[in-house]
Amino acid sequence: MQNPPSLFYKITYKKHFRIECWLDATYDGLLATVRFYNDPLSSSQPSPSVEVWYPIVGYLEYIEQGPSPKRVLMNHIYEMGDNSQSQILDLKIDSGKMSIPIIFYTKVTLTQAERMRELADTFGIVTLNLHLYFSVLYKAGTPGDQKTFGFHLVFQFNVTKAQMQDWIVKWTNWYARSEDLPSSVPKNVLDDYIEATSTFNINAFRASLVMARRALQQALEDKGATKGSNLASQIDELKGKGLLSDATANLAHGVRQFGNFGAHPNDDLLAQVDSDDAKLALDVTKKILKELYK
Repeated sequence: MQNPPSLFYKITYKKHFRIECWLDATYDGLLATVRFYNDPLSSSQPSPSVEVWYPIVGYLEYIEQGPSPKRVLMNHIYEMGDNSQSQILDLKIDSGKMSIPIIFYTKVTLTQAERMRELADTFGIVTLNLHLYFSVLYKAGTPGDQKTFGFHLVFQFNVTKAQMQDWIVKWTNWYARSEDLPSSVPKNVLDDYIEATSTFNINAFRASLVMARRALQQALEDKGATKGSNLASQIDELKGKGLLSDATANLAHGVRQFGNFGAHPNDDLLAQVDSDDAKLALDVTKKILKELYK
C-alpha cells in the first residue's frame, strides 16, 4: 500500500511572511513539518527581513463535531532533532529566502485514534488543529524599525475517513510490533491488551487483569470459540481444536479464574490481585496471542 499524501496548510502574514505545514502519520503518532518563507513583495521590491525566535511550542487537538462542537486536546508537540542547537540558533530569513524544515512530533494513543476514526466514519472527516506559538522579530536588522510580534497560528487539517483508516493501520501495526505481537492480531484484541499494559504501568493491577482477561476472550472468539459460552469452555474448545497447547490452556485457566463475577465482590478474586498476578496475566495473554496468530 502506498503512503497517502501528507496533509497541507499554509498561512501568510503581511503578504510575504508565509508559514507552511505538512502533517503525516508516523509509527505511533503524527509529524508536522513546518517551513518559514519570506517572499519578495514584488519582482522589484524586496520584503523586510524576519527572524523567528525560539522556543516554538504548540499542541494538537481534534474537534468533536455535533450541535456544540468542542476541542479535545491530544498532546503537546516536540521538535525532532538536536534541540540544543535549535534553541540558540534563531531563524533570520531575508527576502526571497526560506528556513530549514522544522519537524515536530506528537504521540497518538490508540484510544485517541479510535475516537478520531469514529468521527471520520460519522461525518466523513475529522478536523485536526495544530497550534503553534512563537515570536518573530519583524524588520530584523533595521534598528529603530524592528518590532517583535507574538504569533499563535492554527493549522487546520481535515482528515478523510480513508486517510484515518490508513493511519490506524500504521499505528496498530506498530503497537503490535512494539509489544512483540503478530501484526495479524485484530485491533479490538490489541486495544484491550494495550489497555491492560497501560493500566499495569500505573499500578492499576485489577483493571489490568480484567482487560487482559477481556483480550483473551475476544481472541478466543475471533479464532472460533463459541460466542456466549463461558471462558472455561472456550479455552477447552480451542485446546480441543489444537489451537492452544495443553500448557498454554492451563495458564489461560489461571487468568480465567480472576474476573468470574458472582453475587458478591469477593467472588471474582480481584480483591486479591497484586502486581505479580497482573504481570502473569499479561505474560500469559501475550503467549496465547502469539500461539493463536502465529
